[in-house]
Amino acid sequence: MNTISTPVRAKHQGLSFPLKVEMVERITMDDFNYKTKEGDVVLVRSTGVRHLGDHFVIIVGPLVQKTVGLRPQVIVFEATKLNSWVLDLYETSDREEPILLKLGYKAAASFRDWYEITMTDGHVNPCYRQQLTS
Repeated sequence: MNTISTPVRAKHQGLSFPLKVEMVERITMDDFNYKTKEGDVVLVRSTGVRHLGDHFVIIVGPLVQKTVGLRPQVIVFEATKLNSWVLDLYETSDREEPILLKLGYKAAASFRDWYEITMTDGHVNPCYRQQLTS
């Protein structure tokens, strides 16, 4: 599935990333697949991956075939009620369409810092990519 759970190294263990509505911008599935780049952070609500619940993803690699279709390689982080409430603001009657909220540049950097995800030369450091499971 190319996902891992929230790293235990998070410096704010047990706390939720403090998300504000002005930190996000809604994107389409095409934007998610073809316009996100490594290090981007997206808050997701999707019936296609219901078992993950509301969650954040950090893009860490190129598109790969998954059970839900062609998607970027990601690290998955659980979203709690303290940050997933933002998804409720975008809820529509069409429950099949995923809600994808991309964090802005500064918010994404803060999110990565919150979970101690480092980048070098525009790439998520390899130690995180190695944690991906198939």
